[in-house]
Formats: sequence, structure tokens, C-alpha cells
Amino acid sequence: MIGNYGKRQIMVSAEHMALLPVSATGFGLTCLFTVPAIVAIVRQTRKGAPKDQFYEDEDGKSTPEAIANFSNRVPKAVILFFSAVGLGTSTGVSVLTSLNPARDGLFYENWLVSASWGLIALQAMMTWAIHAPVEVHDLGVWTFGSALVTLITAVLQAFDVGDHLSRKSDVALALRIVNVVAALATVFGSISIPRRPEVFFRDQPVDAQWTTTVLSRYTWTWARQIIDLASKKGDLEEKDVPQPDHTIRVDAVMSKWNSHGYTGELIWSIIHCYRWRFALQWSVTIFRCVLGIGPFWAMLQLINLLQERGGGGSPSRLLWGLVILLGVFSLSGQWIDGWVNYYSIAMISQPLRAQLSALIYEKSLRRKNVKAADKPKESPEPKETDVPQLVVGEEPEELSDAVPVAESTEEPPSSPDQTGVLKSRQAIVNLVGVDTRRIADFCSIQFLIVSSLGKLVVYSGFLIELLGWIPFIVGMAAWAIVLPFNTYFAKRYVRLSEVLMHVRDDKLAVLNEALLGMRQIKFAALEKQWEKRIMDMRDKELAVTWSMFLGDVVIFGCWLVSPIFLAAAALASYSLLNGGLTPSVAFVSISIFNSLETTLGALPEILTVGFDTLVSVRRVGEYLKGPEMSKIVSEGPLVAFENATIAWPVDDEVVEEDRFLLRDLNFSFPAGELSVVSGKTGTGKSLILSALIGEVDLIEGKVTVPPTVAPAERHDENAHPGNWILPGSMAYVAQTPWLESASLRDNILFGLPFVESRYNLVLDVCALKKDLEILTDGDKTELGANGINLSGGQKWRISLARAIYSRAEILIMDDIFSAVDAHVGREIFDKCIGGAICEGRTRILVTHHVGLVQSLTKFLVELGEGCVLHAGLTSDLEEEGILERIKSHEQKGSHQEDPTAGSSAAVSSETSITEIPDDDGEVDGKPAQKDNAADEVAKKFIQDETRETGTVKTHVYLTYMRDCSGWFLWVVWALIYIAFEAGNVGRGWWVRIWTGGQGKQHQQAATNVHQEHGHAYGFALQQSMFHAHSGPFVADANGDLGFYLSIYIALSLGAGLIGTLRFFWGFVLSIRGSRVLFSKILHTVIRTPLRWLDTVPVGRILNRLTSDFDIIDQRLTMDLGFFFWHILSLGGVCVAAALVSPYILPLAAVLIVLAGVIGKKYLDGARPLKRLESTSKSPVFELFNATLSGISTLRGFQKTDVYIDRMYRGLDIWDAVSLYKWNVNRWVGFRMAVVGTVFTTTVGIVVIVSPQVDAAMAGFTLSFALGFSANMLMAIRTYSSLELNMNAAERVIEYCQLETEPQGGQEPPAAWPTSGRVEIDKLVVGYAADLPPVLKGLSFSVKNNERVGVIGRTGAGKSSLTLAIFRFLEARSGTVTIDGLDISKINLHALRSRLAIIPQDPVLFSGTIRSNLDPFNDRTDSELREALARVHLVDSAVPTPANEPASAAASTLGPQNTNVFRDLSSAVSESGGNLSQGQRQLLCLARAIVSRPKIMVLDEATSAVDMKTDALIQRSIREEFTGSTLIVIAHRLSTIADFDRILVLKDGVAAEFGTPKELWEQEGGSIFKDMCEQSGEKEKLRQTIYGEI
Repeated sequence: MIGNYGKRQIMVSAEHMALLPVSATGFGLTCLFTVPAIVAIVRQTRKGAPKDQFYEDEDGKSTPEAIANFSNRVPKAVILFFSAVGLGTSTGVSVLTSLNPARDGLFYENWLVSASWGLIALQAMMTWAIHAPVEVHDLGVWTFGSALVTLITAVLQAFDVGDHLSRKSDVALALRIVNVVAALATVFGSISIPRRPEVFFRDQPVDAQWTTTVLSRYTWTWARQIIDLASKKGDLEEKDVPQPDHTIRVDAVMSKWNSHGYTGELIWSIIHCYRWRFALQWSVTIFRCVLGIGPFWAMLQLINLLQERGGGGSPSRLLWGLVILLGVFSLSGQWIDGWVNYYSIAMISQPLRAQLSALIYEKSLRRKNVKAADKPKESPEPKETDVPQLVVGEEPEELSDAVPVAESTEEPPSSPDQTGVLKSRQAIVNLVGVDTRRIADFCSIQFLIVSSLGKLVVYSGFLIELLGWIPFIVGMAAWAIVLPFNTYFAKRYVRLSEVLMHVRDDKLAVLNEALLGMRQIKFAALEKQWEKRIMDMRDKELAVTWSMFLGDVVIFGCWLVSPIFLAAAALASYSLLNGGLTPSVAFVSISIFNSLETTLGALPEILTVGFDTLVSVRRVGEYLKGPEMSKIVSEGPLVAFENATIAWPVDDEVVEEDRFLLRDLNFSFPAGELSVVSGKTGTGKSLILSALIGEVDLIEGKVTVPPTVAPAERHDENAHPGNWILPGSMAYVAQTPWLESASLRDNILFGLPFVESRYNLVLDVCALKKDLEILTDGDKTELGANGINLSGGQKWRISLARAIYSRAEILIMDDIFSAVDAHVGREIFDKCIGGAICEGRTRILVTHHVGLVQSLTKFLVELGEGCVLHAGLTSDLEEEGILERIKSHEQKGSHQEDPTAGSSAAVSSETSITEIPDDDGEVDGKPAQKDNAADEVAKKFIQDETRETGTVKTHVYLTYMRDCSGWFLWVVWALIYIAFEAGNVGRGWWVRIWTGGQGKQHQQAATNVHQEHGHAYGFALQQSMFHAHSGPFVADANGDLGFYLSIYIALSLGAGLIGTLRFFWGFVLSIRGSRVLFSKILHTVIRTPLRWLDTVPVGRILNRLTSDFDIIDQRLTMDLGFFFWHILSLGGVCVAAALVSPYILPLAAVLIVLAGVIGKKYLDGARPLKRLESTSKSPVFELFNATLSGISTLRGFQKTDVYIDRMYRGLDIWDAVSLYKWNVNRWVGFRMAVVGTVFTTTVGIVVIVSPQVDAAMAGFTLSFALGFSANMLMAIRTYSSLELNMNAAERVIEYCQLETEPQGGQEPPAAWPTSGRVEIDKLVVGYAADLPPVLKGLSFSVKNNERVGVIGRTGAGKSSLTLAIFRFLEARSGTVTIDGLDISKINLHALRSRLAIIPQDPVLFSGTIRSNLDPFNDRTDSELREALARVHLVDSAVPTPANEPASAAASTLGPQNTNVFRDLSSAVSESGGNLSQGQRQLLCLARAIVSRPKIMVLDEATSAVDMKTDALIQRSIREEFTGSTLIVIAHRLSTIADFDRILVLKDGVAAEFGTPKELWEQEGGSIFKDMCEQSGEKEKLRQTIYGEI
């Protein structure tokens, strides 16, 4: 049943009346299209407005130069000229027709066309008269519509007349041809009008998409500018990429989102926001589905006409028309596909990504700053955990299972459910990096669901008409056989993807924690243990990935065999029912089956991706609906608490018994005075300050502060000394200093204008002048992430300077004296806190040292036992004797009160004071370069991320391939691909035999052997590309069907099995290579020098270890395979085609050359854009991380709006680069479509002009021609994909080749060091070869079990000495000898593992108390509890709330009045964030007591605890470390006043070395004695030195 399609369906339009409706419709449309021009000219006439001399719109503002350079006169002149030509020629034809009506019988039609041309000429004149450039551009679009419909009408008329005209030299026909040319020129001229002059935003040009012409916009030609720039430079920078226009600019899309005021579910909000864009996109997609049947219909008619023509004869105009129509259908379909794809990215995906990223960031600025920790729980184990044996290499050294697995990366979640992870810092960042990306990616492909359903309906209808119901149903039933396998493994994939997500979260958490704690890992020589821990997580990830790969192999196999089943079953049943098979039916139906199979195969996968996306939508939506900081602070006359009960914030409902509360707070701080908050460690002092800036939960009562102006009304840019202080405004110095990654000056200014007199005064009172002399670039020195290149004291003083410089009237300071030397602390108090710059400002200070601040303190609060013990005016407390008791609390058991010692030292967890000086003024150890420091160009401390340029280097490919397996497996891989292509060619050759063997009496058919799966690339489960191949069938009614069909199916199934093996083998290579590369980069990164780790942000390293490996895991071997396959396919098709038609070969050669030129140009732009995209997103995530770590400071200063603007700028850059990557992708796609269409059309012409080519041969030839075109295009695309994705391997290999610390050296004896004797002789060390030394010939010795204190003024080199002992700085000359062994000759791991250090900055890992004390489970619980008792975290006796020194330790962890350290399983959050600074220091000290090293280095390890506890700890140190050598870097002179000897460093040499008594009595005075005298506690220190107390 061939039906109507088996007959000639195209009727030549001999009846002229058929053209009359067309001409009338064209004229009617032209009338409508003329209306906008009339309206525009009337409006301009009424306004009488002259030509604008400026231009501005929502995208930006133009400049006078840009306006001067703008001109649209040429295209307007072209339109005017050719409209006149068209009007003249059409009028001439109409006149000739009127004079001779019988000439062509188109009297009315001709005059309708003439009338249309008259309207077009009118539009052209009006367009010429309009001034506004955008209006001219828009009128050009209407003129385009008019010219297009007129062109179609004129072509149809010319075609009709020419087909029936006896005299071909007819004048009227010549005029018609000129008229068609004029219409074509008008069409292109009208869409060649530039829209506007170039506009600028943020002083940079805006993307030219809405500046350029319609023709350029919809052929993506405007992207050529950046491609040419990339070709010229060989690389691109951020400044080379234009600013985004309003469609994706963050402030614009956020304004649109906020205007709707969405409060419901996120999914419905997204749909509502983009409803009209979805509607437009889906409407065009449905139209594309209908248009998609056009090429099949044209082929059907073409083959039928050739079959009717038989041999010989010249092609009719209808054949010519069908060939051209085939090209038009093909090009139109590909253009619409490209436009829909681009529209989904540029108008939906990219704006949505920008919106969601900004929404999450803004939400993070409003969310509660929760720092609670959960009990550690086991990570979810994948169900399939067996890694293939072939990928398992040599395992690293053993790591105990007791090492805790991090549940989060920054702050562990505070609820055990899955969404609890959204409370961790890294997980919040991942909402942007993972979930938002997934949502945006799905939105870029969601139209394929509509496309798949539309094609299913349209194509099925065409097939039913072509074949009939029964063959169609039989074919679909055969396809359904493989559907259960596809469905099962698709569900399995979803399940495994969830497991993989959990495993990757765990891996990311461990990686992030290791990188943040790298100093502690290196100091403790735990690199091998952490390396194994991370590799164990990586092996779990690869095991799940391998299970997913195996499922993919099955799915790909289903894709290979299902088209074979479809075509074979349907055509066999059709042949049996109809007694034969015509070439047209066979060729067209198999082509449709292949396309339909792609639709049916892609739809389940896209739906699967959609379900995964729903999970991300829910995660983001839940976060956006999460609890925010409520306004707990009320306006009042004073800073006061009124019957207030406060607690650290939590996200969920928690019973009061399980929270630390400060109850019944009822006091007010006097305005303009100094108030002090005191109390033991962990009593809630920081909680009081946090309440004043609104960072707590207010259970009951009120917290009041004076009113102040809103941030938007401050107008800081206009601030001057006369209006500097803003009444009621606040500045906050947090317990943990937080700094921006900017210059030192910018950190102090913090967005305020530079007032030199005030700035210099702030530097002076904050004791920063000397630091500026020492810092390499003065106040232009760029600070690393959170001040990583500064000492603890420098960070603290810069943080203080920021508050002092600010316009705040109320200064809230959390113990600003810690981490600074004694004399520096006193200077700060005298000049700053008590100086003129703070006069009249309300100062609220947390400190343990009431004695120091007593003289200026107006009001005093002492906390304890969860409430206020005492509060009142200092004078009143002194009269009542309470003040003395408070002072005695801090001095009891202490040799002295060091007035400058801090109590709540808090140093960034990302810097170690052991590696970077605490207050010795060194910038990462770099000594002073004082001359003209302020005038030098500041050096960047944080290195810019490097980007390779040009093509990916050959050694990257070779390294990757070598790491995958060695060359043997790659040779096998290549042979498999060759065998697969040989099978494809063999099937084609078998079909040729089949066709030739039937003779002329049998109907023959051919089909597209190399028909490409349209959307399979990019939507396979591993984002791969797939081509299903079906060969041609020839059948007769005499029994040959079974023979030929069975051989064909056997060949096809063989090719299918080999094709499936390709995927399996590629996955094997991928897993092997990924594991080897990850092992290499991990080994290198863990062993890089600390300086490199300091200068590279953690986020950048994590990018290499996560997102880059996602590509390496799943894409590279697939990209390599498909590129190789398409190269082989090109060769195979050329060989096969040469046997059919040698004319195809020169066409193929020309096409390859042209495509190569286009492809090279594309790669020149795509490569640097891909690399730039990788680096442009890093600042976004770094800013996100920095914001989350400093959120309290930002909110305290009310600077959140400033940071929102910074995030907007970062997102704009990232979005612009991402969109331009797609711009150049569409640029090459459209041009390849044009090249392919030209090739296909040319081959079609060769077919119809060759008399010897019958219908079957025509189908066969066209199928190969189409296969060649597809393979040529995909070869270029897969190569570009390979190049871009190989960038991930390039970045990883770059890190694999980093310089590492020396790994060689001799192994010391097992018991070394036995005595603990340290001898340093003429030691010279420096931080870099090009920098002067920081230790300059230092010599001293430490005897067995001796306690030596190390002191010195700023810049003396105290911390450099510590680094030299641990060999973080290698000696240029001189030696460090421990127990007779030169440490420079000892294995580095052995050296560090035999020594121990307790840094001032305590480094803890997420887990439990036990896992931090004993990570390898070597000690008993009783030993660990004894160590905790020694540092007085618990009492040796059964503790009670009254006798526990740290009874309030659980300020954010554990029940009220319960000491969490009694339970070794108590949770510790990331970096110990849920413990106070003092508690973290004590826990580190307990860890050292557990290990009992022979040599111990302490860097003021108890600076953050109260004086009473410190005195007890000092006693414990003396008792516990009697058998150890102690080297202590001290800020508190009381700490080392009774030590055996004291080393005084000055300018990198030993200025003094002797017992405290010797140095005190030294004739002529000593530096040590001077420091004691300046401390303000001279007498008490003297008594300690002489043993009188």
C-alpha cells in the first residue's frame, strides 16, 4: 500500500489562478508590514525631534566617538535603490501583461506584485527619513518581511511563466529575473541595518548582539570579532570579552525576578518568570518538528520521480526544484535547531544561572551564621564498591580506619538529614557550583522534551501514511523488545548517580579539610596517611563511576541494535504485505526510523536528567526558604540589654536545655566610654558582642542600640573630617580576624574615602607604621586569602585599624590584644583605645586583663555560670571590693599579669603562626625592603591562575594516554574502532551486492548507511555522541528477502557488538587513567612547599581535583574515541563513494578544505574562551567563600550591599565568557550547516543530471553523501570538544609537575632523638633565593630536657627559626643538629614525625574529640581523658558545674553547663569552629601531651585562655614535659620568665642568650630587661626570675 505517496504528488502550476491567492496574500501582508513605518514617520513628524546626538538604553550608554562612527546610510541606500528597481521592473512586467493579456495570463497577479513593490518603496523612503537608529533597524525588519513575501511571489510567478514560455529570450521573463534579484537584494539589505551605536557599561563595550544587524545576529557573525582577536593574540583575557547585555546581566535579571515577589516553590517561580520565553521556544520547536518531515518528503518525491523517469532524459524543473527544496529544508531545519538551542542558553539558561547564583549569595548574606556540629556519622556506602582489578595500582601506606571522615567542608551540618549539608559552608558554595549549574544545564536542553514528543507524533503519522498501520506497529513492537533493558539501566543510573553525589560530597569534604589544614599535616608528617585517606575516597568514587559505565555500555548497546530491529521488522512486514519494497519506501522509512529512534532514545535520558534537576531545584529552593537573621536589635538611647536571654543561633528548634544560654542580661553600656566584658574561657563573652550586631537568637527580652542612618543614605564617598563619625553606627572586630584579598590600605579603608591625616593617625595608633616599613610594598602590599601572608599580630592590628578608621561611633572589639607583643599591646591601649581617635566613641571590649584597662574603664561586666556575675560602674565595683576579686580571678595562680596578653586570640584557621611570624613583621618571611616601598607597584601575593595558550601540547596527550594504560591497550582500542568501521563499510558493500544481484526486474531500495543520530551527542549518559547505522535493504516477493535480510542483520549485529565493545574498552582506559592522574596530582599537591599553598587559593586547587576530574573521568576517552571514529568514517565513506560516483571525491576534498579553514578559526576562539571560563568562575567561588567566612564582620559593618555588587560583577564576567563560548559554537555550527547543505545539494544535482543513475542508485549515493557530510562536521566538533576537554588534563598535569619538598635523605635511628639536644650553628636561611636572609648566622644550643624561651621585637625572626627547625626553610649555610644528626641530611618525613609543635593558631579537623586527640586510635580512653585533665579541659576529679574550669566550654556545643570534653565522642566541627579559641588551643596541647615528643615547639600556645587556666597549664607543661626539650616562642613574658634559658633574637641573630637571671643582671642593660620594664609588670617578673613567688 503505497497510497498517494507512491504517485507523483507535485502538480505543476499550469493553472494561473493558483497564483492569485498567493499574490493577494503577499500584497495583504505587505500592507500590514507598512503600517509600522507610517506610524514611525508620523510620530517623528509630530515630535519634530532632530537627530539624537547621544544614545542610551538598558544595555549601556554610547560615547560621542561611537555615535560619530555609527552610520546606517549604506544599507538604507541599498534598500531604497533596489526597491526602486523592483518597482520599475514589476511595473514593466505588469504593463507588458496589460498590453498583451494572453501573454502569460497573470494580469492581476502582476499588478498585485507591483503594488507590493510600491509599498516596499514607500517603506524604504520612510526608513530613510527616520533618525532613531533602533527604529530604523526595526523598520528594516518589517521591510524584510515585505521583501521576503514579495520575493516568494515573484519566484513562483517566474517559475510558472518560465516553465510554459516557448521563447526563452522573452523580455518580460528577463524583467522578472531582474525583479527577483532586486527582491533578494532588498531582503538582505533590510536586515543589514545596524541597530544602534556601540554602547558601554562599566567603561567597557557591551556585547554587540543587540548592536549589530539582524543578519549578523541570526547568523552569529558578530562573534567573529572575538574569534579574530583570539586568532591574533593566541589567547584572551577577561577585558577582551565585552560586558553582557541586559538579558543576562545580573542586576537586570535580579530586578526582573524581585519584581514578581516570588514566595512559593522555586520550580513554579522559575516557570512563571520565564513563561513567555518557554512559550516562544516551544512554539518554534513544534514548528521545527513539522518542518523536519520536509527532507523526507522531498527525498520521497525525488526518488519517485527518478523511478518514473527511468534511464536517460534531462532533469525536469520539478527535479531541480526538489533538489533545491531539499537543501532549503536541510538548512532551515539546522538553522532553527541552532536558534532554539542558542535561545535556550542565552535567554533562559544563562539568565537563570545568574539569577539563582545571585539569589543564593544574597541569601547567604541574610542567613543565620550557625556553627553547630553533628555527631559524626558514617558516609553512605555505594552498593557497588568493587573497583575493577585492572585499575588498582600500588596502594599508599596504611591509614587507620579511625581517621574521621568529614561530613562537611567548613562547618558540619547541624541536622542529620540530607539537607543538613546545606548548612556547611562548602555545601552552600556547591549550590552555585553544582546545583545551579545542573538547573541551568537542564534548562538549556528542556526544549528537547517538546521536540521529542513533537517528532514522535509527526514522524509516526508520516510513517503510518508511508507504510501502513501494521508494519509501523510491528516495527515499534520490535523496538519495544529492548525498551525494558534501557528502562532498567536508566533507573539504575539514577540510583547510582545519587550514590555518586554522596561519595563526591564526602571526597570534597576530605579534600577541602586537608587543604585547609595542610600546615598541621605537614608539621605532623601525616602526608602519607592523608594521601591514603583521600585515595580511599577516590577509589569509592571510581567504583561507583565504573558501575555507571557498565550500565552505559548496555544502554549504548540498546541504541545500536534498536534501529536494526525497527527497520528490519517494519520493512520485512511491509514487503510481505505488499509483495515488494520500492526504493523510495525503503530509503525514506529507514531514515525516519533512525531519526525516530534518536528521539525515543534521547527522551528517557532527558527526562532522567530532568528528575535529577528537580532534586537540585528542591535543594536550592529549600535553602532559599531557610531561616534568616531576624532583626533582634531594637532602637534605644543606649547600647543595652533589658531582661535579655540570648543563645548562639541555630536553624532548627532546639530545647533550651541543649543550648548554651546567657540569661537575664540587664545592663547598659555608657555612651562615649570604655566598657569591658570579662570572664573565664567559654563563658559567653563573644556571645555578648554578637548580640549587639544581631548575630544571636534572642530568646526573650530586648537588645537596644542607638539608631543610625541606613547604608544607602550614608554617602560614604562624600565623607570628610567634619562629618566623619555617624551617630549610632557600628564597627566590629571579630574574634577571628577577617581580611579581604586586597591591598593593606584597601582593607583599612574598607570602601571609605582616603583621608590622609586620619589614615596616618590610624596606622600610628594601631602600631602599623613599622610593619609598613617591613612589608615589601608598604600599604600597597596585596594580602592573600584572609591575610594568609601576614602574621597573626599584623592581621589583628589591621582588623583593628579597619574599625578605628571607620565612621562608627560604637566600636565592638573582641580582645584586640592577643597575638601581639607586650610592648605593642600597651602602645595600642594607650594610643588607640585610650587615645584621642577613640574619644567620645562607645568602646565595648572583651578582655581577661581588667588590670590593664582599669584606668579608663567606665563599666565592667563579668560573666560566669551562664549569667552575669557582676555588672556595674567600675567605681562602684571598686568601692564594693568586687573589682579586686575580678582582678584576682585572672591573676590567681599566675606569676604575673601580662597587661598585653590577649585572652581570646583568634587567628585565621588558614594561616599558621609557626610558618608565618606571629608578630615579627615578616611578610611570609620576606625581610624589609624599605626604600620607596609605597611607590612601587604592589606585587600580587595570590598568583593569577595560569592558562595555557594555543593548542593543547602534544606531551599532554602523550602523558594522558601513557597514564591510562601504556600503549598496548591503546593499540587494542584503535583496532576495535577500525573493526567497527570496517563492519560499517562491509554492510554497505553487502547491500550493494544485494542491490546488484536482483536485476532490473526487481524494485531496488537504498538507505542511509551513515544516518546520524541528531541529538544523541551530548545527551548520552556520559555526555557522549552516538551514531546508529542501518544499511540498505532490497527485497523481492520471491523468497530472497529472508536470505538478504538475515545476512544484513547478522552483519549489523556484529557491528553492534563491536561498537558496544568500543565503549567498554574506552571506559576501562578512562578509569585507569583517572586513578593514576589523581594519585599523581594528590601526591604532588600534598608535598608542595607551604609558600605555594599560601599563594594559591584552596578553591583553585579544588577545581583541579574535582571539576577537572569529572571531565577526565567521563569525557576524554569518549572524545578521543569519537574523533578517531569520525576520521575513520570519513575514509570509509570516501572509499565506498568512489565505487559509486567518482564525482563525489573532488567535492569531498573541497569540502574538507573549507571545513578545515572554518574549524581552525573556530578553535582559535573556542580554546581560549574555554580556558578563560575555567578561570573566570574561580573569583566567584573565592568571593563566596570569603564572604561566608567573614559574614559577621560584613554584617557588623553593614557592607553586604558592597559585596553583592562585587558578586554581580564577578557573575557578569563569568556569564559573558560562558555565553561567548556558545556564540562561537553557533558561529561554527551555522557555517558548517551551510557547507553541508551546499555539498548535499551539489550531490543531488549530480544525481539528477546523471542519466545512468536510477532510483536505487540515487538513494544509495545520497545516503553516502549525507553520511560523509555528517562525519565531516562531527569530526571537527569532536576534535574541538577533545581540545577543550583536554584542557582539564592539561591543568591537572600542570599541577602534577609542581616542585615538591625534598623527599630523600637518610633514615635516623628508630629511637631518635633520644636526648633532645639541639645545636644551631651559623644558620642562614631565607624565604627565596632572590630575597635577603632572615636568619643571619644564628648560633645557639639547647641542652637535654632544657626549656628555652624565644623572644624578640617585630622582625627579629622568631617564627623563621621555627620554620628552619622543621625544614620549611632550607639552610643556605650553617647547620641545625639534633642529637648529633644534621637535619638537612635526614629524611623530611622522619624529621617532622619525631618533632612536635603546638601553634598559636590551633588546627583541628572535623570529627570528634577522640579523633583529634588520637587520629590513629593508638591510645586508650583513659589516656586521652588524662591528657584532657592535664590541660584542665576536664578535672581529674568527677567534674561538677562548680569546679569545672571549662564548664561553659560548650558555648555552641552540648547542653548548658555540661562539659563536652568529658565525652570523647563529642563532635568537633570544621577547624573546631564550634569551640572557642582557647578551647581549641587546649585541645591541641592535650594532643601533644598524648604523643609525648622528645622535642616540643610551642608558639604561645595558650594565649587565648584566661589567666587562671593558663597558670594551671604552665604548671602542667612543667610537670608533663620534664623529659622533653621545650622551645617556646612567647608574647607573654610571664610564660618564659622561669625557663632555663632565654634566647633574644634581633635582626636574625642571637642578641642575648642566657638564664633569665643572667640577662636581668647583665651589665649595661639587656633587651630582655628592657622588654620586662616596658611590660608594666617589672616587679612581678623580677620576683619570678629570682624565685620569690
